[in-house]
Formats: sequence, C-alpha cells, structure tokens
Amino acid sequence: PLFRSAEHGKHCILALCEVYDERGNHRLDQTSLYIPNNYIKKLAVRHPKTFIPTCSVHPKDPEALEKLHQLRDQGVRLIKWLPNAMNIDPDLNDEDYVKFYEKVNKLEMFLLIHTGDEHSISSRFHDDSLGSPLKLKGPLGHKVKVIAAHCASEGYCKDENGRMVENFELFLRMMKNKEYEGLLFGDISAMTSFRRVKYLKRLLQEKSVHHRLVNGSDYPVCAINVIVHTRRLVSLGLLDAQQRSDLNKIYYFNPLLFDFVCKRTISLGDTKFPLELFMEHSSRSQRRIQTDRKSG
Repeated sequence: PLFRSAEHGKHCILALCEVYDERGNHRLDQTSLYIPNNYIKKLAVRHPKTFIPTCSVHPKDPEALEKLHQLRDQGVRLIKWLPNAMNIDPDLNDEDYVKFYEKVNKLEMFLLIHTGDEHSISSRFHDDSLGSPLKLKGPLGHKVKVIAAHCASEGYCKDENGRMVENFELFLRMMKNKEYEGLLFGDISAMTSFRRVKYLKRLLQEKSVHHRLVNGSDYPVCAINVIVHTRRLVSLGLLDAQQRSDLNKIYYFNPLLFDFVCKRTISLGDTKFPLELFMEHSSRSQRRIQTDRKSG
C-alpha cells in the first residue's frame, strides 16, 4: 500500500465512464479505458480510511440523472470527466447537458474535468479541442463548481477570436474572470511532468489564483520515472541540488509521497504554493468546493 496510516489523509480514487455518442448510444467500441463506478465504490468501502470515491457519469447516458442521484445518496460528491477521450463537450448547449448541470448543482456535487491536451489514454475517440478551458463556460454558466484538472498545462486551442493560444493562458483568463470566482478551481496534478513543468513555474508566479488551487497527483503518472525529471526542476530554478537529491531518495521509497513533498518544496525566491493547498480540511475547500448537505 502507498500509505498505511490514515494520518496521511485520504486520496480520491477515480472512475472513468464509457463513451456515449450524441444520440445516447453506448459506444464500448470507442472506449479505451473503462473504470466502473461500482468498482471504485467497493474499493472505498474496503479502505474507508484511505480512499474517497470519485465517480464518472456521461451527460449523454440515458440514465445519467438517476445515476447522479444514486451516487449522491451514497455520499459521492465529485464527478470525473475526460472530455478528450469520452466524447464530452462541456460547452454543448443541449437539453441533456443542461439537465445534467442542473442536477449536479441541485445535488451540490462538482465536476473534476481534464483540461488541455491528453496523452496518457490512447483512445479510439480522441478530440483535444474538447479539452479547451473555454469549454468550461458550459457548467460554470449553470453555477456548477468545476476543478480544471492539470490547470490546462498542455497544448493549444482557439480563443474567442479564433486565434490559437496556449491552453494554460486560456485557463488563467478563466480564473481571472470575476464571474467564476468561487466556482472555478484548478488542480496541480501531473504538473511536475516534463511536458507541463514550465507551466508549473508560471503558476507559482500567479499568486492571485493560488487560493483556488487544489492538490492532485494523477497517480500513476507521477510514479513513471521517464515522465518526472527533477533535473529539469533544478534548471528552472524551482529546486536546488540538495533538494533534488533528497527528493530523488523519496521517489525510490514512495513516488506518491515524492509528488506531495516535491510540490511542497518547489519555490521561486520566497514564493511557494500556500500550505492550505495541501490540507484536506482547509477552509477554502470546505466552504468553496466540498459543500456538505446537512443530510449528507
């Protein structure tokens, strides 16, 4: 096990639903990775001190609204989407999506949505334009709380004027829009990987959004040695040589612990990510994201 003690906090363990087409047809032929909700819930029941179940429901699933209600009754609050590989367009203004967002909002759930390009899953269906941060306007327009996974730290998409812009820049534009304060958040999962690390440095410089960031690991990505380059973190001025040496030792003991300590350690001068970003019960997450119902 990665952690043997509940003192280390709990970890969200993620489901991934199947692909559905625009007519609501189940498309296993286009689904490359399927992690059932029931499997995730069983793991959480078996290890209640370790895991928090994060389930996945497609808005075009004919039973989507019923599934959301059942999941919320079972204590699930977080719904995972990977639009690029799931054929989900978060900004699609049709009846199924509108009803889905209304139900999520009513049940006080929130969405964890992959943003930016996707490389980890080789999907039969793949469309990186669906990972644009601007697509989040759909759920945000219905007052749904959204966590933008990875802070859109890969790739390019068109902005409102049709220009190709870094997804990370589009993410910052959305975060700085006062309309989305208290609704839109970003997680820093996988941002120590070599493809994303330059945006990790830029994110450290954006102090105005730090209070709306949450931690994530994207495990097992953080445990793949060829993806995380601590030498690169040193060259960017985020670590010194001694810190790199210490972190490398932690990596070979426990990659998930390495990911946590690395993000707690990196800095630019006196600037570090705030400690509350890494705290399970910070006032930020309690009030702004993980809103409990009295009956929940």
